[in-house]
Amino acid sequence: MVNQLENPLSSRIATWKKNLIDMSKRNSLLNFKPKSTNSVRFQESPSSLFKLLVDNEEQLDCEKMSTPFTDQIAKIQASTILEDLDKKKTDCRDNSELQKKFLTSCEQMQKKRMSEQGINTSYLSFGLLKWKETQIAATSEFFLAPLLLVPVTIKRISANDPFSLSLFDDDIVVNPFLAHMLHEYHGISIPELPEDKSDLDVAELWAEVRNYIANLEDWSIEEDVYLSSFSFNKLVMYKDMETYKDLIESHPLIREIAGVLDEESKTQIFDHTRIPDESSMDRDVPSQEIFNILDADSSQQQAIWQPKWDELCTSGSTRNR
Repeated sequence: MVNQLENPLSSRIATWKKNLIDMSKRNSLLNFKPKSTNSVRFQESPSSLFKLLVDNEEQLDCEKMSTPFTDQIAKIQASTILEDLDKKKTDCRDNSELQKKFLTSCEQMQKKRMSEQGINTSYLSFGLLKWKETQIAATSEFFLAPLLLVPVTIKRISANDPFSLSLFDDDIVVNPFLAHMLHEYHGISIPELPEDKSDLDVAELWAEVRNYIANLEDWSIEEDVYLSSFSFNKLVMYKDMETYKDLIESHPLIREIAGVLDEESKTQIFDHTRIPDESSMDRDVPSQEIFNILDADSSQQQAIWQPKWDELCTSGSTRNR
């Protein structure tokens, strides 16, 4: 068997995969540090909130949802002690402004990512896994990783209107980085979620994960719900590279990018003449066969459509053939 270190293609693909998946503490999906500038904690009953969003598909008014800030406001309004009241009101207004700034930032980021990349970044995290590195002896540093990620849409009609929260049409998933970490380092495989998410019970999921981590000292589940921005689209690419490993390794264009030569001729094996010229791309690749997520010019379509072009050339279905 050829050692991976002696196989430039396998080595290069392994490097590409490694660069796609960030398992460091810089990744907020493994080391989430909730604060007023990057998240909002909702204090509603997690099961009730999940049902309203997922089962009932309701649009929720963020200002009417319970948060640490709304609790603070209620306590100040109910207080009859005048001492430091002005200061408390000022602090309360400041905290409320921080929450609005975060929601505004979250909404803007969501629009930008959706426009530029076609991906959603706003999620409600149902539950946090409190974990620490077991490989390091006597470590006392804990990290928080979001557990169940529910995609949401944040929007408001105008600057004077409250923000609303609703379910975004995308998959509800267990944090894929957390699932990857548990499987790779601890041999724990969390079962797939039910296809019908109305059958999903948040409390039962937490109990199930608690059973899985029972032998990991000091690990626990915190039953909090946070709204924040997360992105794991590169992990999807990583999974695709695992699923389609044979197809990737056999494709001549990938082999050329990796610097692999034909074993007999010792030359590059990719036929560049099969790539259509930019000027003829619109003519040779019918628009009805293009399913790009975002608009692309002819040079970008050259890169996107190379695998499809090979198929078209083979089948003889291009106009010039």
